[in-house]
Amino acid sequence: MRHKEAVVSLIRLRHKEAAVGLIRLRHKEAAADLIRLRHKEAAVDLIRLRHKEAAVNLARLRHKEAAVDLTRLRHKEAAVDLTRVHRKEVAMRPQCQRRQSLQRTQRVAQMEFSSVKKHSSLLVSCLRVANC
Repeated sequence: MRHKEAVVSLIRLRHKEAAVGLIRLRHKEAAADLIRLRHKEAAVDLIRLRHKEAAVNLARLRHKEAAVDLTRLRHKEAAVDLTRVHRKEVAMRPQCQRRQSLQRTQRVAQMEFSSVKKHSSLLVSCLRVANC
């Protein structure tokens, strides 16, 4: 009887040890799975964060480029406007107006001279014909 009890006790003890070992093993596996899952989640979060940061940086870069382009455009427009204003101011100056009227007078005189030349050449031609 004692042998049977000893065997039963030993079996029970081994079952307990086996059960404890199995529980420990399952706990380790569960802990390892949890760690892996957390690592995956952390990696995914890090990737999302980097994507957000990259998107923000890209948006900032595009805003800077757009601002630079706008500034350049405004500078060009301002320069063109300033040039136009300057030309108008120069044209409005008395000496410039005098120069322009002098140029107009010269053009008119040239046109009149060329018409006189035409008439005189016609007159010379007529006189030649008349002398013949």
